[in-house]
Amino acid sequence: DKARIYPTVVFADTALSEFTKEKTYTPLSVEEAVARASAVYSIFSEHNVDVIRIGLCENEGLHSDKTVGGAHHPALGELVLNRYYLTRILNELRTIDPKPNATIVIETAPNALSQAIGQKKCNLYELEKAYPQNLIRFFPSCSLCGKEVKIFVKEN
Repeated sequence: DKARIYPTVVFADTALSEFTKEKTYTPLSVEEAVARASAVYSIFSEHNVDVIRIGLCENEGLHSDKTVGGAHHPALGELVLNRYYLTRILNELRTIDPKPNATIVIETAPNALSQAIGQKKCNLYELEKAYPQNLIRFFPSCSLCGKEVKIFVKEN
């Protein structure tokens, strides 16, 4: 009923760091780890499994100077949730196929709005690239909760 997602981080002075140096192991980039972890998160979400942690937490034992590769990013969990929402929104928009010049309205639960918009508005920018002839608007909706997303198109 609960899960944690930990993409591999390569720590200095470990066997895995030696494999990395010898090129017998290639660590995931942060981008690839985000894509894979987002897919895993989606599977857990579809089966009502609560994901309680994504990625290693920065603490006394984990610092950037102790890692030599892999999925180490201080906001990895946030990036994974951003990708999860972007994928959901894009998949739904493909089924709607909005007409040019229409406004695409995306509503989320209030506590999920920033994750749907994305860190530094990355999801908004990706949606604007995918639908350049449309206006994209995000709104919080108190009628939605959890990971619910509602998308509709307003003809202008």
